[in-house]
This record gives sequence, C-alpha cells and structure tokens, in this order.
Amino acid sequence: MFIGPFADDHFTAGNRTLGPEALHGKAAIDYNTTFPDGRGGTAGWGALPAPGASRRGAPHVVSMPALAAKASANKTVAVVLCTHVFVPILHGHGAGAAGEPGTVEVQLTGSTASLATITVNGAQVLNDRVATGLRLREFSRPANLTRGAWNEVLVKAQHLSWGAVWEMALSVHEVGGLGAVPGLATRY
Repeated sequence: MFIGPFADDHFTAGNRTLGPEALHGKAAIDYNTTFPDGRGGTAGWGALPAPGASRRGAPHVVSMPALAAKASANKTVAVVLCTHVFVPILHGHGAGAAGEPGTVEVQLTGSTASLATITVNGAQVLNDRVATGLRLREFSRPANLTRGAWNEVLVKAQHLSWGAVWEMALSVHEVGGLGAVPGLATRY
C-alpha cells in the first residue's frame, strides 16, 4: 500500500514525520485514514501493484504510483509505502525469554532510484541518501522480525521529478544468502 504524494520541497520530508510515520511501531496502520499532504489537501492510502509478486527469484521493481508521479512535476514529492511480513513460530525455533515469541534475523536487500528511509516495526533499518537511480544491489541490511506476528515495513520514498523515474526493489531473505525465510508471508 502507499499514501501520498506529500509535499517535499527541496527534500525536506527526510527531516519530517509524514502522516502514518507518527503511528509506525506504536499502533496498527489504518488504511482508511487520511493525512494532510502539505499542499492544502489530504492524502489517502491506495494499492500499489507489485509486478511479478507471484514469481520467485530476484526482487521485482515497483514504480511510483502514477498519481504521485504526476504531482511531482517540477517539484519533489514523498510517498510512504507499507507492507507487513509474517514469520511463524516454527518447531525448533521456540519462544524467547519469558515466553515471548522471539525474533528471526533477516536481510533486507534492494535499491531505490532516489532517497528513501526504511523502518521495521518502528526501528530504522536504512537511510538511503544516494540518488543514483536503481542499482542491482544498492543496499543490504539486517533486520529483526518478531515471530508469530505481522511485522510492519514502512518506506518513506522521496522523488526527484527532474531526475529519473522513481523505482524500488526490496527483498526479505535469509542472512548470509538469498534463500527464502521459512514460512515467511506478506500482506499489505
């Protein structure tokens, strides 16, 4: 899912909290909620199709929604993308201390065409400040997912309207390789 576009004059959104970011890691995202867009209007959530999401293999590229791209003409804008990742409690990977479900370390690998910040359950994993266009493997960072719960992955993406088409690829996989995390499921 995505929400936006939000005004982002001269890439100031990287230093501001945009709409749903204020709730990230504190309360569940409500996709019926709207937020001020910084331009006198409101921004609401919309579905962001992920081409090839049903295929296995390397991360598939998603592009900025047409609505947000159109609003970025001769200015910069920001959008927030959100998805949820679930990793079950598997036999042999039991509960953590005090009966808590425990965590699993995963690797987030991908690239963004412009600037982006990625957080998992409210904790920042990446602050991508390189605007060089989409690369094969621009970043790879570890993250911890809570087993037996839906983990929120939030991306604040900023777009240079004059630079290039905004695109992003993001993969969640096992640490030390590109193998699938056993039982991992996603939903928006």
